[in-house]
Amino acid sequence: MKICPKCGRSFERLLALSRTDNETIICDECGTMEALDSLPHGVLTPQERTRIAVAATGNMWFRKKENTDGKGITNTF
Repeated sequence: MKICPKCGRSFERLLALSRTDNETIICDECGTMEALDSLPHGVLTPQERTRIAVAATGNMWFRKKENTDGKGITNTF
């Protein structure tokens, strides 16, 4: 068992690299929290928030829906 130097909990493995010094190996949860803390807070424009949301969904702006009349696919927003 290894102990995370950031939170003090014990884990089977430590795989995340701390962003604070780029040397310390920390647990996955602490690594995720450091990554989220490094994001800008409140400075994103609506366009930037939309771009991030679209990228997170696989760049799918709309869903494809099968027509019930059998005439193909309709794009719905």
